[in-house]
Amino acid sequence: METLEFLDQLASFIWKYAIVVFSIVWVYEGTRIIVGGGPRRRALKFLIPGILVMVLMASLSFWVSHTMKDLSESLVLKNHTELPESWGTDKDPETREKASRSYASVIFTGSGKIVKYFDHSGVWKTYCPTTKDIDLREQAVLVKSQTLQLVEESYSSIFIWLVYGVFATILGWSAGRKNSKGGG
Repeated sequence: METLEFLDQLASFIWKYAIVVFSIVWVYEGTRIIVGGGPRRRALKFLIPGILVMVLMASLSFWVSHTMKDLSESLVLKNHTELPESWGTDKDPETREKASRSYASVIFTGSGKIVKYFDHSGVWKTYCPTTKDIDLREQAVLVKSQTLQLVEESYSSIFIWLVYGVFATILGWSAGRKNSKGGG
């Protein structure tokens, strides 16, 4: 089990940091070679993959951000209204109670709002959530907050990738200028 955890951490490290390092180095080196007056073909072999990786990662972050935002918005119950007093009058009392209680449970777990339901005798009663409802509500809130956190992280990741690209380009340009002045 420890081996699997180690491999998972290694893969996570490679995914998070090695791709960043390689793309920065590629953009830096390609920019340095072009500005320094080196062979263009060699410079493009570094620059193009570096730029492609940065654009791909920024695009992926953008896609994740918007997809998770849409998911987050779909998790919210928009219409959580009380049932009308005439609801379910055509149903037998047991079915009416069960259906209205289920409705109240769904409203509570989805929005946290407590609504009324019809009991067996047809009387309005305020719904009292069960421990299962409370657990489901806690899970819904947790999923919602984790989704929103992922949206924020992905959105900020877009700008981080852009900063990496600008940073690598500026450093490469600076190093290329020094090489062209010092070498010629």
